[in-house]
Order: sequence, then C-alpha cells, then structure tokens
Amino acid sequence: MKKIIKIENNHDPKKIRVEWAIGNTCNYSCNYCFPGSHEGDIPWPAGENVELLKNNFTHLFDYYLKNNKDVIQLYLLGGETTLWKHLPEFLTHFKNKYQDRIIVHMATNGFRKVHWWEKYAKLFDHIEISVHNEFCDPNHIIEVADYLFSHKHMVVANVLMDPKNFDNCRSIVEKFQSESKYNWPIILKAIHIDGVTSYPSEQKDYLQSAKKRVPDFKEVEEFFRGTINRYWVTFEDGEVFELPSDSWIRLNKLNYFSGWECTVGVNDIKVLFNGDITVNCNQKLYGLDYYFNIFDQDFVQNFSPEIKPVICKQLQCLCNGEVTLAKHKVS
Repeated sequence: MKKIIKIENNHDPKKIRVEWAIGNTCNYSCNYCFPGSHEGDIPWPAGENVELLKNNFTHLFDYYLKNNKDVIQLYLLGGETTLWKHLPEFLTHFKNKYQDRIIVHMATNGFRKVHWWEKYAKLFDHIEISVHNEFCDPNHIIEVADYLFSHKHMVVANVLMDPKNFDNCRSIVEKFQSESKYNWPIILKAIHIDGVTSYPSEQKDYLQSAKKRVPDFKEVEEFFRGTINRYWVTFEDGEVFELPSDSWIRLNKLNYFSGWECTVGVNDIKVLFNGDITVNCNQKLYGLDYYFNIFDQDFVQNFSPEIKPVICKQLQCLCNGEVTLAKHKVS
C-alpha cells in the first residue's frame, strides 16, 4: 500500500462540529462496546449543571460563530442519549436561540417507540441509528427510520459489523434493503478493538464497500440540510483516491499522523464526559498545553483561544471521524 500525504473531505469549512459525550448509561451492553460507554457510572447532567451547560455551550457556540463559522453542528453521544431526561429541554433552548444556525445530530440505538419521535423529532436534524445485532429489533428500526425519513429528517442506519455475528449483521442489512419503504442510507461500520480489526478476508472484502444504500445526493442536500460525507486521500506519488468508506484508512492501517497538521479544534472538537474540550485522541487544542472544561464556573471568562490547527502528537488515530478530518503531512 502506498503512503498517503493528505486527507480531504467535503465538510463545510464554515461549520464547526461539536461532539458531546453526555453520559454513559445505556440500555444495551454490546460485546464490542468501547470501554466507558455503557457502564452507567457517569450520571447525566442534572440540577444546576443543566443551566451551567446551557450558558457555557452558548458561549462556546457564539465564540466559534465570531471566529469564521456560520453553523454549529452539535453531535450528541452517550450512552444512549435519549435516556437523558433533560435532553428535550436542552435542545429546545438552542433550537430557539440559533434557529437555522444550529444542526442537531444525534447517535441513538433507536429503541424509542415511534410516538417518542412524533413528539421530539422536530429537535433533531440528523439521526444516526447505531444498529447492534445482539439487542436491536430490525423491524422496529425499519419503522422508526421510515417515519423519520418520511418527515424530512436525515436518518442513517449505521450497522455495527460484529465479527462474532457477521452473518447476522449481513442479514439485517439485507432486511433493511428489501423491507423498508424509504431509501434511507445504510452504512457498514467496522469494529475496532484497541485499534485493531479482526475480520477474515471475505468479511473485509464486504466491508470495503461500506455504503450499502444511499439516497440521491440532491435529495439529501435539498431536504435534509446536509450532504453524504465524501473523503479523498492523496498518495505520495500525487494520485488522488476517493475513499469507499470512512473506515478505509484504518482498515488499511494508514492511520498514523504524528507530526501532521490537523484541523481538530478548527472544524471539529469533542466535549468529553468529564467536560474537557479536546478530541477523541485527547490531543490538546489551540496550541495550548491544557484543556478548557465546559463545567468550569468561569468558562465564559476563560474560553477565548486562538482558533488554529494543531500538529498531531498521537502515535495512532483511532476514530474514523477524526481520521478523515482535513490534514496533511508537514514536509
């Protein structure tokens, strides 16, 4: 495999993606779940912290909007995010304040009944349903996704391809393809444990083409306030190659970027369970040697960094979303 020197994508440079891991209570316990994501030992924000978070996130969003961004994409993770009882209140606050300048994007396992979505779907623009073969009801996922797509919500079924139950995962994909009423996207997600995949060659071949169904690009852009993500790499010989999936770089063990310039902090940040503002690799941002924290009582006074790229200090990049951020090798 040739070496790569640059990664590009079609993400809107005027959009800042703010990923927030809210809490780790989940009603599933998947065999491949990332440690710390379902143990239930990190409680959901409650009491005075809810108001503190509203104020501090408002400052965070406003600061980026004043620094060359036009749109906030708030991406919510858990645990199972819909279990947080203050979620509707929290999102209503920001939807009312920012209107079309905020896009709310949420990951969920999709267990909520359709009547829950009838009440709260208006708060979300993009919904990623993580399909976990051990616990999900595929018929229910189809019902929910059909409802959301028919009501102009960008819904994607991300099927976690469990190496221990690969054939069952493939059967779920085929059921979605044949039995759903609407053409919502079906995307395969490779599972990485400690940065390593454990798929035999036949399974790996199936994963190379991860987009098992996508709607028309124009339909997505016109009706769902978004695009289907696309990614390109430039090899050291100058060849430019469009990736078949966001897992391709990791599947081919090209996710080593130490010394590269990366746009984390400029186009993408993550707020961890403990409130630290960083990204999944824990890289310190903004050229500083410390983290800002969203639970800081003085966050509004303290958060005013220079928004700029970083030089990667990580041995390996283990998050598909960050692997595919714009970055380049520094000569």
